[in-house]
Amino acid sequence: MFAAIVTGMTWTPKAELPVCPRHDNEGASVSKDGTYGKRSRQRFRCTNSTTGVFHRFTPPLPKTSVALGVCDTCENAIQTHQGPAGLTGGFYELREVVAALQAVATGTSYTEAARAARVEYWGAAGTGRRDNETVESGQTVADWMERYAPAIISSYPAASQVPAETVVLDSTWFQNTNTWTGVSQDLFCVLGAYGYTGGGAGQVLGFWPSPNRKQPEWEKFLATLPKPLSVVADGDKAIAAAVRKVWPGVPLHRCEHHLYVTATDRLPGRSNPHRDALGEALAGAFQSMNGWVEFKKQVRLANHKRLVDWVQKNDKMVTTQLVNRPQLPPHYGNSSIETKLRLVVDRIQSRAWTFRNRDRLCLLLSLMRLQMNQQYNAAHWLRTLTESELTHPQPNWTRNTDQRGIYSLRR
Repeated sequence: MFAAIVTGMTWTPKAELPVCPRHDNEGASVSKDGTYGKRSRQRFRCTNSTTGVFHRFTPPLPKTSVALGVCDTCENAIQTHQGPAGLTGGFYELREVVAALQAVATGTSYTEAARAARVEYWGAAGTGRRDNETVESGQTVADWMERYAPAIISSYPAASQVPAETVVLDSTWFQNTNTWTGVSQDLFCVLGAYGYTGGGAGQVLGFWPSPNRKQPEWEKFLATLPKPLSVVADGDKAIAAAVRKVWPGVPLHRCEHHLYVTATDRLPGRSNPHRDALGEALAGAFQSMNGWVEFKKQVRLANHKRLVDWVQKNDKMVTTQLVNRPQLPPHYGNSSIETKLRLVVDRIQSRAWTFRNRDRLCLLLSLMRLQMNQQYNAAHWLRTLTESELTHPQPNWTRNTDQRGIYSLRR
């Protein structure tokens, strides 16, 4: 919208009014017809130019009225009916939805995000509530998660479309401890994947909430990811079996840091593993065949049973890995996905017991993935939701509903 400034006054050209949604009003004229709602929004009238018969309507994407005719974001002059896009049948604006979803993507709880959104019409002290018995909860933002998160997530390339030369895999458990008995209970597991796309660049490919981390769950998760040139993981047997089945022929590289830590735990009573020949040999044992041979030599000289047994048990695996290592992309540890999973733990562990539905948690983790990958532009999210509101039908609200007493994230 352009504005002309004349003699100190700002003139705003007349904006086009929305088209009547009915298809039988050819030749009819549209005009403003008052406002409605606690946050004032424009209502319109469509009048038949021949008969004078009219009806009222609101556009598919209602907009909040702007009293001064100035955008409160960019300060440009606009028509009073062209304010921020709102939600049909509600007080909120789409930009408030975006702010709430971005907040939960960084770890804010649904309740806190909902409280921040409600400030606009409840007031900071909450005195504008509908009644004194109104209970604060995060249900508003939980509903927004189901309604709007899928559109935002689908506006970015799916994990299967990201070319990854190396996929790094790991998982983490979430538990709840009974404060009365001190007994801990496994709640659910989150599987994670990080992909290196070449030149050292990488991104989180996905998180997969699951009742467990057994092979079938890993197979389902891997089926959503791009087939890489190599896979890096710790010694999880379920991961190894799933990789062999879903990506046959793709080499699986055992995380070298995990190998180092496991061997260090078996050093004979050393707090500093680098202070003698055995510790120094261990430092280079998993980078080259010469390093592994030297480490085995020092193990024989030390003759420490726990370490000797560990070397004998893993010699074939490490030897094969070192033979293949020069042909693999230069990614040999799984710290990239470990750090991202720790972020997830930091953000939801305190309320992990509240998550019972896999689909809903998957949406939340997908938004967190976008945030970790810097795919977090508020303007893009707002444009996406605006287009979605104009073109997409309402979702099936029952698709995420678990049966009573049966939760999809509980074993």
